[in-house]
Amino acid sequence: MGPRLSVWLLLPLAALLLHEERSRAAAK
Repeated sequence: MGPRLSVWLLLPLAALLLHEERSRAAAK
């Protein structure tokens, strides 16, 4: 298991965080 595995695990998490930030900004 190399660092690439961690990257594939963090990518979806980062996408979710960005989506939440955008949804919050849109809600305001």
